[in-house]
Amino acid sequence: MLDSEKLPEPYRYFDVTPLFSWPYQVIVRLLYPTPIRPEAIVFISLVCGVVGAGFYAQGTYFGYVAGALCMYLKNLFDTVDGHLARARGQVTRVGRFIDSLSDFVVFVLVFFGIGVALARNGHPAWMVGLVIPAAVSLFLQCSYFNYYLVTY
Repeated sequence: MLDSEKLPEPYRYFDVTPLFSWPYQVIVRLLYPTPIRPEAIVFISLVCGVVGAGFYAQGTYFGYVAGALCMYLKNLFDTVDGHLARARGQVTRVGRFIDSLSDFVVFVLVFFGIGVALARNGHPAWMVGLVIPAAVSLFLQCSYFNYYLVTY
């Protein structure tokens, strides 16, 4: 594990994320000696998410699979940017804000893409409308997570 943990020791919990996103450790080690800044990685994450949302909006089997792969890459790079910033001592409030804003934009677009796919595939309007409370729920979850993460 990289020495770039988010939470101090007394506040840590058993996190299964590294079991599924171990490639970030390899990517961080490769990027550490380069001049590539964490903000550039946020941009790569944003692009992956926007492309993934576009794939979801197609409403096809290929679109769903490609969208899921793009979202995996988005989440992978979203993990890399923070770990790279912490490993280099380049953590800033602006960087955290840009990262959170990028996540928000991607998730809004993903839910919009899912709504478009549902409408495109002939699902009833009430089902398409469920995208809105789902997006609000995710927004609240992300907001509370960021609030408590920053609090500690």
